Amino acid sequence: MEIRNLQYFYETARLGNFSKAADNLAVTQPALSMGIQNLERELKCQLFKRGRRLEITAQGERLKLHCEKLFALLDEMREDIALAGKGVKGVVHAGILESVLLHIFPRIIADFAATCPDIILKFEKAETQQIERRVVERQLDFGIISRVSISKKLEETFLGCFPHSLVVSSANRQRLSIIAAKNNLFLLGNWQIEAVKNNTDLLERFPEINILHPVNCVAMLRQLVVSGLGMAILPDYVLGNDLRVIEKYDQLTMPIYLIRLRKRLANHVVDKFVDFIVGAIGIIAKLPVS
Repeated sequence: MEIRNLQYFYETARLGNFSKAADNLAVTQPALSMGIQNLERELKCQLFKRGRRLEITAQGERLKLHCEKLFALLDEMREDIALAGKGVKGVVHAGILESVLLHIFPRIIADFAATCPDIILKFEKAETQQIERRVVERQLDFGIISRVSISKKLEETFLGCFPHSLVVSSANRQRLSIIAAKNNLFLLGNWQIEAVKNNTDLLERFPEINILHPVNCVAMLRQLVVSGLGMAILPDYVLGNDLRVIEKYDQLTMPIYLIRLRKRLANHVVDKFVDFIVGAIGIIAKLPVS
C-alpha cells in the first residue's frame, strides 16, 4: 500500500472534492483519481460514492481515521529522527489533567530536565475521557487522570491521593457563616455534590449555600475563587498564597493514576520518565500542605 495513494485519498476525503485535493497536492486530477482507484482495488471496497456530489462511504470514514493516525506517526518519526541528529535521545508525549500539570508537574519537569536534558517532553492539557481515548489510539505515550481507567486496553498505576479543602480568595477574611450566606459554592458537577454530601456536613450546616457547577475543571474553579467570585472545594495540591483554607476534608480525596497501554512497544525513554514521575508524585502526595 503506497503512502502517496493514502495521501490522495485523505486530502480528497478532507476537502470533499477531487479537483481541490489535486490542487492542494500539486498533482493532476487523473493521477489523483487513479491513485484512489488503486487503493480501492487493494482494499477491495469503495471509498467514495461518485455522483453529482462526492460522498465518503463508511469504509472511507474508517480509513480516514486510520490515515490521521498514520500521518501523525509519520510526522513523529521524522521529528524523532531529526532530533536524534541533534543529540536528542527521544521525545515523550503525555496527556495530563490541567490542574495536575500546572500545580504538580513544574517541579517534576524541572528536576527531570536537569537529569535528562537530552529528552524532550511534550504535554497536552485535557480531561480524563479525552486522555484515555488518545492513549488508546497511541497518540500519547501515557496519561495522568483522576480515576481508574474504564478501558480494558489500559493499565493504571496509582500515584497518590490528595485530600480537599474548602477555600476562598486570600483577600476574603470573613467567617464561614457570612461567606456561606453571601457567596456561591463552585463544585465539579453532580458527582462532587454527592461526595460533599456523603463526606462532609457542610451542606447540612449551611443549607442556604448557592451551589454552582459551571465546569468540570479544577484549574478553572480555582481561578473563579482567586478572582473573588465564590468558594470551592479543591484538592490540596492547588493550594497557594492566593487562597485561604476555611475547612479541611481529609476524608474527601482525589486519586491520581498514570495510564498506559497494556500492549505497547518497548520505549526506554518513556519508561524512564514514567519511573521518575511515580517516585516524585509519591513523595509529593505525602508532603504536608503549607
